Amino acid sequence: MLRPSVAERADITAELRGWYWEVTFDNISAQADELTPFPLKPPPPPVDGTTVDPYAGAWQTVIIKLDPDSGQFRGVSARQAPKPGPYVDESTAIQSAREFMTRTGTGEDFSWIEESNVEAHLSGDTWVVLFWEEGNANHRWQVVVDAVTGDGIAVSRG
Repeated sequence: MLRPSVAERADITAELRGWYWEVTFDNISAQADELTPFPLKPPPPPVDGTTVDPYAGAWQTVIIKLDPDSGQFRGVSARQAPKPGPYVDESTAIQSAREFMTRTGTGEDFSWIEESNVEAHLSGDTWVVLFWEEGNANHRWQVVVDAVTGDGIAVSRG
């Protein structure tokens, strides 16, 4: 997915995260055109005729998520340099994620969440918090928490 010229200068790590492998290409300092066609989507057409680069600046990290059994891609993302800290600690991030998840209005019953497996890891300037119940693919959720403010940003089913 990544051009060899980008991948060869990256610090590459792979870690099993809950129910998926996360392969991180870090310290790449790549411009958007070096990352196409993944993970950046083509820029939207200009509305007023201007041609401002929506992906200006250097991108520092590309993260690819893989299914551990099939090796199929589960997601690709990129991020720029993280905001400076101080960051909230892991326990604060987990508590914030629980609260954010239960109030998002997804219509789900999260009564299982207090007894679930939970894992949190710092990814740039966000905490990625995973909640899952072994043997139940419907109970796999990911919550992204701003590491500086401690506020929930996004919640999605794994």
